[in-house]
Amino acid sequence: MTACLPFAHSELDCPSPLQFSDVGLLVFDECHHCHHNHPYNQLMEDFYRPLPADERPQVLALTASPDGMVPAKKKGKAFDAGLQANLHSHLLTAQDR
Repeated sequence: MTACLPFAHSELDCPSPLQFSDVGLLVFDECHHCHHNHPYNQLMEDFYRPLPADERPQVLALTASPDGMVPAKKKGKAFDAGLQANLHSHLLTAQDR
């Protein structure tokens, strides 16, 4: 297991060189930040999407507030769809159980 923190575009703070094709599970905490130029979004654009589909890691994106950082007028399905697209994931909530 390797823990990394993305700080800026194309820059990862990792203890050793990392090949995304060697990663099996990519976990994002506070994933509601993954939009625009946020490092999470840049990481997905620069390292995840260019990989062939069979070499991409699975993505587990966690947040306690999916709409927490969004102005009230932008909350809802459009934001959720953008977040899912950015993270190549599906939104599941406690209500979906």
